[in-house]
Amino acid sequence: MTKKHHKYAAYQLFDFLLDADFKQWVLHPSSELDEFWHSVIAENPSQYRTIQKAIQIIRNLPVVDETTHSERKNLLWKEIEARLSDEPQIRTKKLKLSFVKYAAAILIVIGTVSGFWFYQHKTALIYIATGNAENKSVQLPDGSHVLLAPNSSISYHKNFTKSKSREIWAKGDAKFNVRHINQNPKDIKKGERFVVHLDQKVDVEVLGTVFSISNRRGLSSVVLLSGSVKVNRDENALLLKPGESVVSEINKKLTLSRQPLPVVRVWEQHIATLNRTSVHQIIELIKDTYGVELNVDDNSILQKELDGVLPLNDREKALQILTSITGTSLYEKNGVYLLKEIR
Repeated sequence: MTKKHHKYAAYQLFDFLLDADFKQWVLHPSSELDEFWHSVIAENPSQYRTIQKAIQIIRNLPVVDETTHSERKNLLWKEIEARLSDEPQIRTKKLKLSFVKYAAAILIVIGTVSGFWFYQHKTALIYIATGNAENKSVQLPDGSHVLLAPNSSISYHKNFTKSKSREIWAKGDAKFNVRHINQNPKDIKKGERFVVHLDQKVDVEVLGTVFSISNRRGLSSVVLLSGSVKVNRDENALLLKPGESVVSEINKKLTLSRQPLPVVRVWEQHIATLNRTSVHQIIELIKDTYGVELNVDDNSILQKELDGVLPLNDREKALQILTSITGTSLYEKNGVYLLKEIR
């Protein structure tokens, strides 16, 4: 492998999306660029699918002036570096004070929630939660497995396997891989049923399957990956097949769909695919994942719909991608970020 092609062997999808030379080739190909990138592919055959995916995403993104964007990005990073070098002690103290403040707030919330559930059910509950940019893998007492996204939580009874049903209360985003222990679907014994409780009295009933849930801001969704689940709310009940999803909104009926949701998590790769996703929804995703407050100087930005991918384990890269695909500048003041259109 030639030295100039060596770096592309370690590139991930996000690296190609942020590489100015790669984007230049995709958007403005020439014989010279074709020759170079075809040689990159030839010397890195394992990257072929990643490169094809990056090409597809870039072709669907809004056009942004690369020169302006590059200059703006360089100035922004220089400004950030200057701030860090000028005020290291003040910044460190702020971070420590903020950490103590938020840690205390989280402890109060956890204590309140745990106390409430203990009072309601008169039994000990196990409470597991994640923080900003934190993913967690949880093995349940019955052998079922849960992947928790950032700023999400689950609760379950300490006597989980001895109850009438295996019950979970979930907040945020989670993926469930439920252990199948029932031998006869027509004769479900004590403890064989698995139920996930969401907001708005939404219950997801399963015996053994793989599915993901999202439960935030009064909106609940369930996506079935394999097996089958029944989603109940009040007197409504829907049976899902693999690839189908259900969305529950306040004062609306359960909605069944085979179309991909605006945000679909690829759990093991820690990324989210965006399917005609509004900037407003992307900002909410970034806030849910990283605890970042994002505002816009013009509300028209929020209505833009985008396709692409967003990392769920790298805040700086997620913010870079957001500014790149929206053609905006990013400013930060007192921990709050502002997206401003390049004019």
